[in-house]
Amino acid sequence: MEGLNETLLQSLSRSLTASVRPYDITKPEVYMDDHSGLLQAVARKNTSKVGELLRFAKAYDSNGFTALMYAALDGYEDGVRMLMGLEHGMRVSGSYSYGAYTFVEPTATMLASMHGHRGVVELLKSLEAGLAERGMGVTALVISSIFNRSGCAEALRDVEAGCIDVNGRTALMWAAYRGNSMLVRLLRDAEAGLADTIGKTALVYAAEYGNLACVKDLADLEGKAHGSRAIAECCKGWGASCTFKTAIVQFLRTYSE
Repeated sequence: MEGLNETLLQSLSRSLTASVRPYDITKPEVYMDDHSGLLQAVARKNTSKVGELLRFAKAYDSNGFTALMYAALDGYEDGVRMLMGLEHGMRVSGSYSYGAYTFVEPTATMLASMHGHRGVVELLKSLEAGLAERGMGVTALVISSIFNRSGCAEALRDVEAGCIDVNGRTALMWAAYRGNSMLVRLLRDAEAGLADTIGKTALVYAAEYGNLACVKDLADLEGKAHGSRAIAECCKGWGASCTFKTAIVQFLRTYSE
């Protein structure tokens, strides 16, 4: 999607990327009486030891992560329950890279959404819903859509529907762009009709990137108002001469005439 590269480059240049856990759980199970001991307990999912070491919460390790963030990354729900009252709202001190994207100062809920841990998202959403990371400006719901995490998106829909990134793009637009028909159907009633900063809607993105199933999912809601724009973008976008793009144009003409 155009407009993202500059934001991504800026986030990469100004932030430390942390993407791996620094704890080797194959080594002897020894816990220091400090923050590293708490993180070791989280890494091993030793819930009783996490409880003993909670006094060391609300601190960052050398990667810029807290205990809650590691618990969220691992889908460690018992650990999240113990830590969320102390560390909710804290952000990664730096950035976190996953897939092709780098996220600046994401929250624990965002980390859980990236990795598809719906149970963790359910626990944290009432505490962190609506927060956006500071690079692309995406919320946990948009992140769920970027990585095709339908369960997490379903958990977040009621609290974050309508949230946008720095380019005005919603989770529905991202789902349409990526061709995730299941997510499009999940989000369309909450976000259909919204346009980004350059006037594109989810239908337009679906057509532009050749996602016929998503076009069909959105046509009844956006076709009348945005069908002509969708056809125009489809015809000039990537693979405009391909057979599947021809099918999209033919389908949308019934809405734009």
